[in-house]
Amino acid sequence: MKKMNAAVEGARLVFSSRYLISIIMIVFLYELVSQIMDYQYKTAAETLVGTGATQAFFGQIGVIVGIISVITQFFLVSFIIRTFGLTTALLVLSVSVAIASGVYFVVPILWTYSLLYISDNAFSYSINQTARETLYVPMSADIKYKARAFANMFVQRTGKSAAILMTFGLTAIPIRFLSILAVIVIVIWGVFAVYAGQHFEALTTGQTDE
Repeated sequence: MKKMNAAVEGARLVFSSRYLISIIMIVFLYELVSQIMDYQYKTAAETLVGTGATQAFFGQIGVIVGIISVITQFFLVSFIIRTFGLTTALLVLSVSVAIASGVYFVVPILWTYSLLYISDNAFSYSINQTARETLYVPMSADIKYKARAFANMFVQRTGKSAAILMTFGLTAIPIRFLSILAVIVIVIWGVFAVYAGQHFEALTTGQTDE
C-alpha cells in the first residue's frame, strides 16, 4: 500500500516536470523496444535452430552477454560517464540496439539475430541502468523514491504490456520488419535521452532549478 501511494504521488510529480517526464519516457520506450527485440530473437531462434535447441543456444549467447556486461560495468561505465558525459552514456544502449536492428533487418541470419539479444542484455543492466539511475541524483530523496516507484510499478509494466500487444497485432508481418518499428521507437527514445542528459548537466551545474 505504501508503494502504491508513493507511485501515485510519483505520477503527480512526474507529470509536473519535463525532466521527470523525459526519464519516464526513457524507461517506457526502452521496455517497448526490448520486448519487440525479445520477440524477434526468440521467434528467429526457434525458427532457425529448432525449439529443442533454443535453450542451449540461449545459454551460449548468455555467456557472451555476461562477459560483455561484466567488462562494461567494471571497466567502461565510469570511464564513459567521466570522459564523455552522461548524455553519451544514456545513448550507448539506444545506438547499439539501433545498429543491431539495422544489421538484423539487412542480413537476417542467426548471428545477426543474436546481436539483438546481446546488444540489449549486455548494456541494459550495466551502462544503461547506471546512467538512468544517475539522472535521479540531483533530486531530493523523497522525489527519487516516488518517481522510481511510479517507474517500476506502472511505466515498466505498461511498456512491456504495450509491446506484447503490439507484437500480437503484427504477427502477420515478417519479424525482420519489426526492426523498422524498433528503430522508429529508438529515435524517439534517443531524443528523450539527449534532453534528459543535457538537463542533468544543467541541474548539476546550477544552470536551472527544475
